[in-house]
Amino acid sequence: MQTITIETNDLFDLTKELRSFLSKGFYIEGLKLIGKTYKVTFKKSQLEEPLSNEEQQQLIEQKLLNLKLNKAGSDLNKR
Repeated sequence: MQTITIETNDLFDLTKELRSFLSKGFYIEGLKLIGKTYKVTFKKSQLEEPLSNEEQQQLIEQKLLNLKLNKAGSDLNKR
C-alpha cells in the first residue's frame, strides 16, 4: 500500500494538503505535532470512492481537534 508523509509548519498548508489527499482517496494514518511542525502520514485507501467534501471537512476538524487536545494534555503533564 502506498504511504506518503508530509511535514509543514503552516496550519493553512496542512489543511490544504489534508483536503487534497483525502479527495484523491487517501486516508490519514497519523497526524502529529512535533515542536512547531505538523507531520501527517497518508495511506492509499481501499475504498472505491473518496470522501465527500462534507466528510473530508468533518474528518479534518476531528483530527485537528484531537491534535490540539493531545498537545494540551501533554503540556499539562509537563507542569
